[in-house]
Amino acid sequence: MITPPDVSVADRGPTRSRRRRILTVVGSLLLGVLATALVAAAFIRVPYVIISPGDATALDAHVVTISGPSTYPHGQRLLFLTVQVTNQDPNLYRYLFAELDSTVSVSKKQDVIGCASYAANARLNDLLMRDSQDTAKEVALTRLGYPVTHLSDQVVVADVECGGPSDHHLQLGDLVTAVDGHPVSRAGP
Repeated sequence: MITPPDVSVADRGPTRSRRRRILTVVGSLLLGVLATALVAAAFIRVPYVIISPGDATALDAHVVTISGPSTYPHGQRLLFLTVQVTNQDPNLYRYLFAELDSTVSVSKKQDVIGCASYAANARLNDLLMRDSQDTAKEVALTRLGYPVTHLSDQVVVADVECGGPSDHHLQLGDLVTAVDGHPVSRAGP
């Protein structure tokens, strides 16, 4: 029978020690890279818009007050629903969590607001909301028999083609008052 040579523990020591140091250094480097990536993800912005469900708010005296004509109480609870839309590019974390949430819609920024800025898009939406409220008031008052004087329609820039001839000259929400020196009061021919 052949007996293996006698190997002492001291002979294996430097090899294990070196291997352990290499694994420690590689592990530390990987941990450092991972920590850096996790911190950087909070600051990296991606060009997407996140659309998610908002609140269901009771439509009561805290939201709407009517003075003047008679009002009548409503027997049921009336709610209005809201939708939350991001108004800046989300960071990588928010984007990834939104992608994983089935109740949230994630779209490319250009598909939602084109090449406009978030500020220009907000200005257009505010203008459209005021116009919608004015139209609703006009319809309601007309339906109730009140005489309503219709103010002139305004021509509003609702979209600008990215890279088109009006890009950087017109912004969403701009009011068009004249074209080639001719006054404009309505869209179309």
